[in-house]
Amino acid sequence: MDILVKFYAVDIPVSLKSTKFDLPEGSVVEDALDECLKLPEITIDEDYFKASIVLKNGGRTHLKDALSDGDVLSILRTMEGG
Repeated sequence: MDILVKFYAVDIPVSLKSTKFDLPEGSVVEDALDECLKLPEITIDEDYFKASIVLKNGGRTHLKDALSDGDVLSILRTMEGG
């Protein structure tokens, strides 16, 4: 199934705005994040990356939520500072 992942983050290169993955049926949000972590442009610590806010088709989702063909995930990285 095809999943589109969009990135909205200051610590991900601007050249990587979005990417598509062909994931097996039964995949969950965490599986898509695992695929993202395999991209050479993603150099963020795995635990820190998985703490991102993830939207599925515009709504909040959780790591174990099931994916469907055509879903769009938006990765919103948290910011730190003072």
